[in-house]
Amino acid sequence: MAGITTQINDFTNNKFIVRFSNIVNMTNYNIDEHVLNNYVKNVSVPDFSIPMLDSRYLHERQLHPNPIGARDLQTMNIEFMLDENMQNYYLLYCWIYWMRFGEACGKKNLKGEELLRMDCIDAIELVSLNNNNKIISKMKFKHAIPNNLAQLSLQYGSADNVTFVCTFEYEQIELQLENQEDLMETIDRSNQ
Repeated sequence: MAGITTQINDFTNNKFIVRFSNIVNMTNYNIDEHVLNNYVKNVSVPDFSIPMLDSRYLHERQLHPNPIGARDLQTMNIEFMLDENMQNYYLLYCWIYWMRFGEACGKKNLKGEELLRMDCIDAIELVSLNNNNKIISKMKFKHAIPNNLAQLSLQYGSADNVTFVCTFEYEQIELQLENQEDLMETIDRSNQ
């Protein structure tokens, strides 16, 4: 079943696509990242803020940024359409389920230790396209880990697509500008 779909998110006409660099497969099935890439419906890029400190000097209120470093992870929500075999929901469900029990997938850090922290998506790419479907930039959300999977609501007599939301925690954002790379060349290279 892996890799049957070859188009990347072709039902969005807002000139963006979302791609997952890799997935952690804790199921017993051969599933690849296409079950996530091809079914992204909506992505919410989170707000980003810094806490402020308040002080008084000579009866004047002063605000100071509170440097907290990178201690707090940021969250992003991605809404997926449920695929025909429910593989994308099951993939994320198993990933979160086995993390709760401390089960790692075997990926190791530089010291050779197998850590849950290493069971991550290296980068979730939010790719911006121009009107000719050429990639103009990529915003990469690095070291992303799913931490919440919303309910799956199935209804009789409904013609709407079934969707669900997954929340990911990520550590860094990187913006990469492209040299007008052709989207079709990217798809062709990834299929080889």
